[in-house]
Amino acid sequence: MLSYLSVKNVSVIQSAAFELNSGLTVITGETGSGKSVLVNSLKLLLGDRFQKGMLRTGADKLVIEGVFNGLERIPPALKEPFEIEDELLIRREVNEAGKNRIFINGVLASTAQLREFAPYLADIHAQHEYQTLTNSANHLALLDLFVPKESLNAYAACYEKFTSVKRERDRIAKERDEAERYRDLLEARLREIQDADIDIKRDSGLEERVNYLSHQEKIRENVNLAAESISTGDANAIELTAKGVRALSHILEVSRAASQTVERLNIALENLNEAERILSTIEEAESASQEELDKLIRRKYLLQDMKKKYGGSLETVLAKGEETALALQKLADSKDELTALDSAVLEAQTAAKIAADALLAERISASERLSGELKRILGELELAGAEFKTVFSKLPALNEHGGVTGEFYISVNKGFEPAPLAQIASGGEVSRVMLALTEIFASENTCDTLLFDEIDTGISGFTAKKVAEKLAKLSKTKQVLSITHLPIAAAMGDAHIYIYKVADAGSTKTIITQLKGEERVEKLAAMISGTVTETSLEQARELLKGKGF
Repeated sequence: MLSYLSVKNVSVIQSAAFELNSGLTVITGETGSGKSVLVNSLKLLLGDRFQKGMLRTGADKLVIEGVFNGLERIPPALKEPFEIEDELLIRREVNEAGKNRIFINGVLASTAQLREFAPYLADIHAQHEYQTLTNSANHLALLDLFVPKESLNAYAACYEKFTSVKRERDRIAKERDEAERYRDLLEARLREIQDADIDIKRDSGLEERVNYLSHQEKIRENVNLAAESISTGDANAIELTAKGVRALSHILEVSRAASQTVERLNIALENLNEAERILSTIEEAESASQEELDKLIRRKYLLQDMKKKYGGSLETVLAKGEETALALQKLADSKDELTALDSAVLEAQTAAKIAADALLAERISASERLSGELKRILGELELAGAEFKTVFSKLPALNEHGGVTGEFYISVNKGFEPAPLAQIASGGEVSRVMLALTEIFASENTCDTLLFDEIDTGISGFTAKKVAEKLAKLSKTKQVLSITHLPIAAAMGDAHIYIYKVADAGSTKTIITQLKGEERVEKLAAMISGTVTETSLEQARELLKGKGF
């Protein structure tokens, strides 16, 4: 709950701070005294957008601080970054340029982070600001608070399974459609690769062989010339070298240099004999006709083209062929897979529809219970002729809400057909309907502080007393702040805050004070008759009897 609020430099409020307790706190003051400024300050503290004109004239910045206790409803994940335990301090500063500085327990925070806390801290209700309750988009969720969790969970599980299977089916179908568009391309690619009949071992030396065969005449001619010089000519290198060895062998005993020279010449003879052997293998190498050579050249260019198209090597060409074959096989298999998924989708959809029908039956039952409860409370608020119902409409397809919409319809006058809740015309009727709905849904509200901003406008007398009693009853389980202009409602408060304006040195400022004892009696007396008289004082004391006066 909100235990402390401080407001500085917000419009007419120069500086005000006050403590708050549990129960019902009423806030009163003359029109224009600053009650709406106080409400807007609390909204700012909860993350509302800053509007020009909120900053007090002449001030550099506005500062709002609030302390909240009883934080059990706030999720631990929100608390952890700010080290929140038993108490939460929020401070918001806005300067004249509109720049924000927000601190949560002393830690700098963003507006988005502040707004995450707001639903757990306070709920502000004004006669024309019941967005949650009047917005038909929220009605089904509110009604579901009366529906057994088992029914909601059963449908949620069925719908999740249905959407999961359908997503998978749609994914496969999309992939199949995309692949089908390229089927001809895939098949042509696979044929091209298969027709190339690539053999890595055979084709890796193709280019070298083509190069050799293309120069076979030149090779043969030069090999013969080399052979003639080395071994077959009239004066060849082998014979001349051998002759030199024989000549030097006669002087080996007398010449050390001759011995070294013979060694070198023998080595040369070995190299020459090896060269002769290699030349003979070149001579014996396989030759090819021009027709065969042309065929090999065409294959060379084919493989070069394939490598250029599919990745730079014969290995990548073969890999692309395997990939293409796999894609075509997957496309063929996907037809059977899609058929199986179609059956699974139909089965899951049928189960979800059965669960949706069961959930709708529970919602109809919940609507009847809600209607009975609301009519009972409205009867206590002098709207005994009210009728209430939930109008359900089926959607063309299932969704997370069960494939239906639900909208609250109400009639506050006997004999009139119920109409959408948002169309209630009378301000007093709106107030009572909203108060009744708030009371019903209060136990499910995530926050423990409720502020009602003049929801008793447009009512008086016995009806006003009933509304005041409802607020007092609601304050037994929630901290309730009620801005009111009715004496009967003000008298119901466990605490009474009074707001008024004073002129000081050419400027106007708002003062916020908590009334005690006779001071409270006098303010109530003024609310009753417009001025303090013995009669109005007596009436005020009578109203306050229930509060110990």
